[in-house]
Amino acid sequence: MRHLHSIPAAIAIILSAIVPIRSGAAEFFDTRAADRFLEIGVHGLVGTSTLLQNYQGTYPAITDLHMSAGFAGGAGASVTFGLRNFLALGTELNFMARNSRIAMAFRGTEQMPTSAIHLSNRSYSFEVPVYISVRFNLSDDVRWNLQGGFFYSLGLSGSQRQSMFSSYINELGQMVNIYETAKTGYYNDPEAFINSMYRSDWGLMAGTSIDVWRHVTVGFRVMFGLKNVSNDSESGTANPRVRNLAALGTVGWRF
Repeated sequence: MRHLHSIPAAIAIILSAIVPIRSGAAEFFDTRAADRFLEIGVHGLVGTSTLLQNYQGTYPAITDLHMSAGFAGGAGASVTFGLRNFLALGTELNFMARNSRIAMAFRGTEQMPTSAIHLSNRSYSFEVPVYISVRFNLSDDVRWNLQGGFFYSLGLSGSQRQSMFSSYINELGQMVNIYETAKTGYYNDPEAFINSMYRSDWGLMAGTSIDVWRHVTVGFRVMFGLKNVSNDSESGTANPRVRNLAALGTVGWRF
C-alpha cells in the first residue's frame, strides 16, 4: 500500500497552496450556531483495499503467503447536518468496488498436489458511513474537518478468479505440471477457495478533509472492518479470520 502515501501528501500540498489565498477573519474554532443546518454533496472515492487474514496461521499446509492490495473506487452522495459551526453529523451512501490479490504456496501431498494458487478477488457493495465532523476555519475560504465514526457495508456481487499451479512425479518418473483456472462467486459461494465472504460488514471510519471556498472538498479516509467476514461454513473445524481494510482519497462538490 506504499502508493497510498501520495494521497495525504497531495492533500498537504493542496492545503499549503490554498491557505495563503485569503487571510480571512473567520474564527478558527467557531462555537456559534451553524450557519447552514443542511449540506448536500456528491463525491468520488479512489484508493486501495486489501484483506487482513490469518490463513497461514490457521492452515499449516500453507508455507508462504503474499497479500497484495488492489484498486478500490466508487461514488456517492452525502448529507451533513450542522450542529454548530465547529461540529456536524454526516452520513453517506456510496457504491464501491474493491479488489485484492493473494498468492499462496502449499506443501504437496498425494491427496492435494497443488503447490501454489493465486486468487484475484473483486466485490461490489453499498457502504453507509455515519460520522461526527469537527471543523476548524483556516480562513474565510478554507475549512479543515476531522471525521470519525462507523460504517455499514452490504455486498451486492463479486467474483474470485483462481489460478492453480501444481506438479508431481508420475509412475514413469516424469515431471507432470498442471495449470487450472476457475471462477467462483465472492459472497456465500462454497466453491470459493478456503472461504467465501459474508455480505454484511461493519467497522470504523476515520478521515480528514478540506473544504475550499463554498463547494469543493478533498479528503482522505481509512475504513477498517471489525467484523470477521469469513464464511467458513464449508471448511470444517478451521476458522480463519478475515477483515476488510481500505484507504481512500475523496474529491467532492457541496451544493
